[in-house]
Amino acid sequence: MRTRLVPVAAYLVSNLVTWLAAALAGRDYLNPLERAKWDSQHYLSIARTGYESFRCIDRYPTWPDFWCGNTAWFPGYPMSIRAVSWLGIPGELAGVLVSEVFFLGAMLLLWRLFDNKISTTSIGAMALAAVFPGSVYFHVVFGVSMCLYGLLLVLVGIREQRWWVAGLGGFVALSTHIVGVIAVGAIAASVLFGWRKFTWPGRLWRVAAATAGAASALLVSLWTIYHDTGSWTIYFQHQNESFHNLGWHDPLEQLVRFYKIQFRHSPEVADHWLTAHSLTAHQPQLVLNVVLCLIILGCAGWLAYKRELQPWQGAAVLMVIGAMVMPLTSGAWSAWYRHDALMLVGVTVLRLPKPVWVLLVGISALQTLFLTGMWFGGTLI
Repeated sequence: MRTRLVPVAAYLVSNLVTWLAAALAGRDYLNPLERAKWDSQHYLSIARTGYESFRCIDRYPTWPDFWCGNTAWFPGYPMSIRAVSWLGIPGELAGVLVSEVFFLGAMLLLWRLFDNKISTTSIGAMALAAVFPGSVYFHVVFGVSMCLYGLLLVLVGIREQRWWVAGLGGFVALSTHIVGVIAVGAIAASVLFGWRKFTWPGRLWRVAAATAGAASALLVSLWTIYHDTGSWTIYFQHQNESFHNLGWHDPLEQLVRFYKIQFRHSPEVADHWLTAHSLTAHQPQLVLNVVLCLIILGCAGWLAYKRELQPWQGAAVLMVIGAMVMPLTSGAWSAWYRHDALMLVGVTVLRLPKPVWVLLVGISALQTLFLTGMWFGGTLI
């Protein structure tokens, strides 16, 4: 029974750290309105009234002539908010509840991947997951925790060789955000190293079915947007015109760009120490994310060398690479720290000495405190 409390404890610690950062930023963490900023409003508008698109200049004469509206966001998360709102719960609170439920579910799935057993590795991984860089987005009105849940469900499906579980996980991840395509790629690639209890014909049809099921989330998402706007392509037009997130971008150039970019902030951030000192918290965040990615890849390489890397762990490594590379190649300057938070799936391959675990968790907790302060201060998108 006590081992089952580990993921719950990790979930509570994560909330505690986020609450502490919010308090130091002068915000009320228990007020759902404080957890709904920036893109949260798009998710909430989709949940309330569906999709809309319009030329910005038509409503805002001083704005440039490009696409406005909420068609640059996928429907999985806002539709979940709408479902909860049917119970009479206000939208912001519904969004917080959806995010929290999926994050708690993600912690339970992560613990399941460690066989619900206490060890240095499993406790270190759960502690790191609780304060993983970017974890603030697991607790606010954003779809990141739902996407994380889907990715971990894919790993459970591959590990237990249940194709429908993997397909469902991929569908959940991709219906939430385009970055969820990393789940589809991991499932498809797993035919090369997973599903070993089946012969090749059985392996092929299971992976094909799981991949198709996961990929169908893209069609469902585009159809949902089409249903409200009459356009099958408006998502891509919106992303391209308004955010320039389509096409190939040089990853190294984007890495430098992400580090140097300065986010706008209001004068009120100076009223609190944490927000005043977290205006550039995204810079050490980027460095830490790169270091974590390299550590995960290094541990995976060591396990592969010793022939101890499990097929589902191989899929996790592919997801880590995808989460790190996608924003760099798409130029997602205002979202990379959210995508990188999905690298949390990679804690499943970490094999570190106790002192390294302690150091890594400590550094991550401190960085999480500042990045969370940056978000609650209204500086981070």
